[in-house]
Amino acid sequence: MISSELHRPPSRAQPAESLRWYACYTRGRHEKKVASHLDSRSIETFLPVQRLDVQWSDRRKTVSRPMFSSYVFARFRESELPQVLSTRGLVTILRAGGRPAPIPDEEIENVRRFADAVSHHRIAPERETLIEAGDRVRVLTGPFAGIEGVAVLRRGPRRLLVSLSMVAEGLAVDLDGASLQVIAAAEPQP
Repeated sequence: MISSELHRPPSRAQPAESLRWYACYTRGRHEKKVASHLDSRSIETFLPVQRLDVQWSDRRKTVSRPMFSSYVFARFRESELPQVLSTRGLVTILRAGGRPAPIPDEEIENVRRFADAVSHHRIAPERETLIEAGDRVRVLTGPFAGIEGVAVLRRGPRRLLVSLSMVAEGLAVDLDGASLQVIAAAEPQP
């Protein structure tokens, strides 16, 4: 006699979804508001700021500015994504392959330590746009705003030669790397 028996795999309790850090992209100058809104929803946030002494015409004041413009780091479960995305002032979560891209805890800790050192020693780090030769870029500011081109080479720590292809001829101009946005990274060379 053949017995038929239904075999079920041993039931495994689903592991609790873990809290992960994500980079939240905000509207311009909304970093503090977004962090505050997320905090009010009991979502842990990290907004690294640097303290700067600013001289106005009538007074000198110390202000705190985000180290990463338009970014707030938030720690939440992926299932909380709809709640996070509904936050006023938040545009999106950085993604890789169409899915939210978690940031390793070690990277957040490094940024935290860096921010503490900058704050403690009153250092003003300079922003550096990471652009490589061959990257396709768009000019964000200045007289060439909106024009796209290809990064040709670096000239010193803050200047970048960009080739702007127009009318089958290349024109090259020196631009500050901070005024550029990478559209497509250069293809890696074998």
